[in-house]
Amino acid sequence: PTQNIRAILALTRGGKKDAPAPKGPSRSGPKSGLSRDQAVQEIDKLQKSILVLQTEKEFAKSTYESGRAKYCTIEEEIVGMQEKISKLQDEFEISQPIEDEEARTLMAGAALNSVNQTIAKLQEKQQKAASDAQAECQRIRAAREKVKTLNGQFVGTGQGYQTYASERGDHSTDDNLANFEDQVERNTDPKESEQLQEKIKEHFDINSTSSLSVTEVAEKIDELVNKVIDLESS
Repeated sequence: PTQNIRAILALTRGGKKDAPAPKGPSRSGPKSGLSRDQAVQEIDKLQKSILVLQTEKEFAKSTYESGRAKYCTIEEEIVGMQEKISKLQDEFEISQPIEDEEARTLMAGAALNSVNQTIAKLQEKQQKAASDAQAECQRIRAAREKVKTLNGQFVGTGQGYQTYASERGDHSTDDNLANFEDQVERNTDPKESEQLQEKIKEHFDINSTSSLSVTEVAEKIDELVNKVIDLESS
């Protein structure tokens, strides 16, 4: 976590340190085809994009196979942007950090967006698992009804099945299925996910970040990443 925080903070401070005073483009003309003002704007835009991507990348590490692919894609995008920034800084001898207030807002927004996306994916997986479980319960009930019907046909009355069911604890199986279905329904209650999202927003309210340093915001991001990991492993 500490290394991640330092990486994010380094990006908010700009790609170069102790850069010489601006001297303007070389006499041979700008290699990038941009004016100095355009280069300043481009560097600012790229640095902010990198900061957002770096925050998203921290959350991508918490997921599994799909997350690993996303992590690598984001990393490649960040590297490309950093190379472009470095070339523009070398060409125009520019060094400009992102303001702390902008950095806090960008990091907080990206973090909340990543958390909401993760919760949405977890909800989708949970609903699919619940649907599969309910379908399996229905198959079990249907199979048991067939056994009951066949048993009644062979014995001639329902007494044979009732005796068989009693011996095999069949009524207990009915109760277990009913309890399982109730548990599945409770676990897929959308209100629980909504409450979870609200708790996370309270923990990481964008409006409250104005009183925090960039380091403290980065630490909150690390806390959120750990919360997401706990959610995915639960």
